[in-house]
Amino acid sequence: MFLPSLQKLNNYVRAGWMIEWLKQVDHWFITHRHLDHAHGIAIYARKGLLEDKTFHATPDVIRAIEKSLNDYDVKRKDWPKFQAITKEGAIDIEKDGTKRMTVEWSPHATPHSARTTPFRYIGRFGNNILGSYLNPGDMRFGR
Repeated sequence: MFLPSLQKLNNYVRAGWMIEWLKQVDHWFITHRHLDHAHGIAIYARKGLLEDKTFHATPDVIRAIEKSLNDYDVKRKDWPKFQAITKEGAIDIEKDGTKRMTVEWSPHATPHSARTTPFRYIGRFGNNILGSYLNPGDMRFGR
């Protein structure tokens, strides 16, 4: 029986599945500008994985991402598109003519050390709701 080496398996687990997953996601919702949320984007952009993607974020988060893209010398053609979030709202995301997800937001509504925008994701198939998930970003209680 053939078993891949542990090193090859680890490399696939760390990078391979993530790259395949990135190719399938068209809309990105970034909660805040901390390093672990916004600044790794430049690494994927340099590989040309984000050029047809749309990033939804508040203007301060977009500025932080743009600074990171510039700092990493990412070519403009490889940058994602940006959609600024300035007030409460929602977007319906369709794939192949069928509504697949609704995303709702409220800018800066989560208490944290950075201004954080929570997102609620509602999974759909057309008008049927399949479930939902609330992503508050990171939270800090008691402040």
